[in-house]
Amino acid sequence: MNKIKVYNILLLILVPVLLFSQVRISGTSEIRVLEEGEIRVAGNVNLEDTTSSVSLDGNMSISGDLSNSANASNFIIESDASNTGSLIVEGAIIGDYRVERYLTPSTWHFLSASVDGLTTNSFYFNDNPLTWISEYN
Repeated sequence: MNKIKVYNILLLILVPVLLFSQVRISGTSEIRVLEEGEIRVAGNVNLEDTTSSVSLDGNMSISGDLSNSANASNFIIESDASNTGSLIVEGAIIGDYRVERYLTPSTWHFLSASVDGLTTNSFYFNDNPLTWISEYN
């Protein structure tokens, strides 16, 4: 496995699996892990710059820590009608991230918070769209 520092490039992950020991992302770099792709990192991943971005429509697994020094819109786990990205981090997660979840219209969905400290009240959209939240024990 190799370390990779991504600086001022666009890196599209199209192959089934790429393995790295560490990833540092800075400059005007963009990493897009597409639907069929997967990136596995045995160490840490650091997103260091607000002009860098990571978009996951595929899978990313990190054995170490994930750190985002930018903002939530710079690291996105994407979801649409055909696919949902996946992120698994075994270490600490530092910073803000955007997580999307596609929901088919006109049908019921069961939702729950995917992280500690988040409640279902965070899913309330001020009746636009019209939503109901119920709590059951």
